[in-house]
Amino acid sequence: MTSTSLQPSEPGASPFDQIMELDSDGTPIWRARRLMMLMGYPRWADFQRVIARAMAAARNTEMEVSEVFRASTENPGEQGGRPREDFKLTRDAAYFTALNGDPNKDEVAGAQRYFVEQTKKQERAETAAQLAAPVDDLALLESLIQVVRVNRQQVAAVQAAQAQQAEEQRVLTARMDSVESKHDWFAALAYAKMNRLPTDIASARRLGTAASRLMKRMGQKPAPMQHPIWGTVNTYPIAVLDEAAEILGGLE
Repeated sequence: MTSTSLQPSEPGASPFDQIMELDSDGTPIWRARRLMMLMGYPRWADFQRVIARAMAAARNTEMEVSEVFRASTENPGEQGGRPREDFKLTRDAAYFTALNGDPNKDEVAGAQRYFVEQTKKQERAETAAQLAAPVDDLALLESLIQVVRVNRQQVAAVQAAQAQQAEEQRVLTARMDSVESKHDWFAALAYAKMNRLPTDIASARRLGTAASRLMKRMGQKPAPMQHPIWGTVNTYPIAVLDEAAEILGGLE
């Protein structure tokens, strides 16, 4: 097991600076179980999912995941008990972890700001060092190209994570609006929202009418549910709504 040392922080330093340590090889690291509290996650099981998404994002940028997400254990201390699973996160790993946290948490937004700024500082320092080093022009050009490539990969990973979070939020909102009576039964308006179809009343009504006709042909009936805004609304199986939307030309 490698040892780490906690670095003394300056007065008024960020709480993320205060929990930063140096691993045995001199690499700055943040322990996942300490970081999760600063990101607003009281339960390790919930934070494990964030780390899993961060690992996937790092893997997509061709990072060696085991080198930046360093498996470790947490000493239980005076309370006794078994050592618990932990990770020593390098700056890159902590960066991806912050980006894959719940965007609705203020603590996650703070972590994202901190690690984005830390990554920028590191990139500026590395670029300055490369420019100052006595290397030939070709080696310098290759180094700068590599920096640009990594930056683009990180931006792509951030955009993919943000798009995934937006999609998950959109589907969740549609499910909440639908007041589902059964699994995967939706109101016409909720289905339209989820599939980016027109959501005006007339369009939703046409979709619901088409779905009702299909249900009648199958000898079934829509399931009425009480909506907090629209009162009693009909819900339909998603397969029926798919077919109705296709008949109306709403889906390709």
